Amino acid sequence: MKIRAVYRSKDFLVVHKPAGLVVYADRPEDRGVVDLLARQLGKSKVYPVHRLDKPTCGLLAVALTPEAAHRWSAIFRGRAVRKAYLAIVHGEPPVESVVDVSLPRNKDRAMEEAKTQFKRLATCEVEVAGERRSYSLVRCEPRTGRYHQIRRHLKAQGHPILGDEEYGNSWDNREMGKAFGVRRCLLSATHLWFRDPFTGESVALKDRPDRDFQSLAERLGWKLP
Repeated sequence: MKIRAVYRSKDFLVVHKPAGLVVYADRPEDRGVVDLLARQLGKSKVYPVHRLDKPTCGLLAVALTPEAAHRWSAIFRGRAVRKAYLAIVHGEPPVESVVDVSLPRNKDRAMEEAKTQFKRLATCEVEVAGERRSYSLVRCEPRTGRYHQIRRHLKAQGHPILGDEEYGNSWDNREMGKAFGVRRCLLSATHLWFRDPFTGESVALKDRPDRDFQSLAERLGWKLP
């Protein structure tokens, strides 16, 4: 599998991570973006400066040297980077909303501030297993970077992401899987905005979701932004 580059600067890449591929492989026999990209570029190691969940596709920033990783990681931690995602969710959320529900980093840590802005772009009602169900296309902009933040905030709002096995609606996941072939959490990292610390250039990147996401959107009558 070849990892597609979307942007390249000095010792830095933004690539498209396919859904179903982890960033770091836990076992030697598994494949991760880090291993595939290092092999593809002929390097011993590359350095992702943030993460995407395994089922999420889209834009992933990767440094190619330790120095670049240090500078880019500081930029991402300092919230100087703006990110946007697309998600297909259960139900019909508000046209615009902000969720600022604090989230635990993990089971052993205190609650941390978390904030996400949402905008509903389209809604469709379809018949699934004899029931009329609504699904919506939502743009998500996290203002903080907590673990599974978008997925957990959409669940808290009552509109979990379609196909999300951990935070989603099991009935919708199962029946939409049968009817439309939904097999994963339909979340895609589609936009990145940042200023390159080496060149000073303001960069705006856009990427399209994987084909399964696009196909379902088309079947529901939506045009992706």
